[in-house]
Amino acid sequence: MPTQKPTLVIENLTNHLNANNIETNANSTHSFLSFINYALLKPYIAITPKDPSTNKIDIQQIVKHYDFDRKLKLLLWDGLERIEVACRSMLSLTMYEETLNEQWMFDINNYTDHSEPYNVLVNYFGRENIKSYLNKNGITVIPEWKILMDICKDIIFSNFNASTYNSLKSHKFFDSTIDTLLHNNLISAHIDVQNYVNTGTTQLKDRNLILGYMFSKLNVPFYIIMNKLDFGKTNTIINNLKPQFREKIAKRFSISLKEIDIAKHIEHFRSIRNKIAHHEPLCNAKLKPIDNFANFSKFGNDNINNYKDLIVFYLDLIAPRNTLNDKINNLIEHYADKYKINFNSWGF
Repeated sequence: MPTQKPTLVIENLTNHLNANNIETNANSTHSFLSFINYALLKPYIAITPKDPSTNKIDIQQIVKHYDFDRKLKLLLWDGLERIEVACRSMLSLTMYEETLNEQWMFDINNYTDHSEPYNVLVNYFGRENIKSYLNKNGITVIPEWKILMDICKDIIFSNFNASTYNSLKSHKFFDSTIDTLLHNNLISAHIDVQNYVNTGTTQLKDRNLILGYMFSKLNVPFYIIMNKLDFGKTNTIINNLKPQFREKIAKRFSISLKEIDIAKHIEHFRSIRNKIAHHEPLCNAKLKPIDNFANFSKFGNDNINNYKDLIVFYLDLIAPRNTLNDKINNLIEHYADKYKINFNSWGF
């Protein structure tokens, strides 16, 4: 059965727009459809009102909605990045202060459930490599953290020949002999450690800091790992910590926040961050409602304005002199005054 969708030929797309009461201009429309793409513009058609005098939608107005969306994403992304860094730092500082252990993330006693944080760690050393090791050696249960670290060391050092391996052992890198079982492609780490053995240099120059710490200390402090965490992984670790640790992290942000608030908000941040990263339109983004918290009554909605308010709330805690909210308000005012954009559908 023939599709009813317009073809990707510019002329046919233009005819399709005209047939749907969208006013086009030959030169600008060709440029819009060539460099922006019809599929990207389509979500903004539904939120662009018709001109009462012509009963048509001007394609220029559709493009202005898209352009506003793009600039709004850049501003929100800047705020989210700063919040993401702060969340990782708060997690690292709080857990070290509470446990006095820089390898606290390997202690299962810090978690209500350590299986998910285990998976986060596995990702750093190659899920398939470790899965292969577990299967090959008949390990079917989640190993304790010390065993896991030994597995990671096995995988990393398996790339070396016997001579290099014996040289490394003679440098007292290990607590005990480690059997080499697998092959992998950590070529840069191989070269760096081999240079260490051959030249006796005092510092490893491994490009990967995590591997560098494993070679020199056999343990990886969280303040090194945290720089590789995204919001999803940060959320996984925080949500699986024991409640007393989550509460400490929440209070570090604000005395008015509870641990359940932090957990929900990081999930909201992760959601909006992913939508921005994947270029999804914010005007009709499918988002979860943000519950009111800390005596606020302005939340309770799922529109982009509520998400903006949440980002601004945290950014005000992190950097009280930030100007993100002013920049967004100025952007809205500019598009409303100059281009007569109606922002009711955005929630602004």
